[in-house]
Amino acid sequence: MIVYLDVFSGDEMFSDALNPKVVQGCLYEVEAKMVSAGEEVGGLVPEGEDVDDSVEQVLNVVKYAKLNETTFTKKQFITWFKRYMKKVLAYLQENNPDRVGEFKTEAGAVSKVL
Repeated sequence: MIVYLDVFSGDEMFSDALNPKVVQGCLYEVEAKMVSAGEEVGGLVPEGEDVDDSVEQVLNVVKYAKLNETTFTKKQFITWFKRYMKKVLAYLQENNPDRVGEFKTEAGAVSKVL
C-alpha cells in the first residue's frame, strides 16, 4: 500500500486504496465513499445496498486519515490557497527545481477554476 503524506506536516492524507489521480498537474483526486462514523476500517457499504439513515455517515478518506473539517468563506479559501501554493513553490524550488516552471503554470490554471 502506498500512503500519501503531506510534505509539510507529515500527516497522512490518503492511500492508493482510494485510487488517486493527478488533476490539472498539481492536485490529487481520490474516490471517496460514505461509511458509518462508528465502524472500524473496512466498513464500506457495498454498492446497491441501503444505508441506514439513522447512522451518521462520513467520507472514508476523512475518517481514516483523521482529517478535520474546515469552513472557509470564498475569500478566506482563496487567501489560504494562495499562501499554500507559495509554500509548495518554495518547497519545489528547494527540492525539485526542474518542476517549478510547470508548477507555476498548473497552479495558475487551478486557481482560476477554484
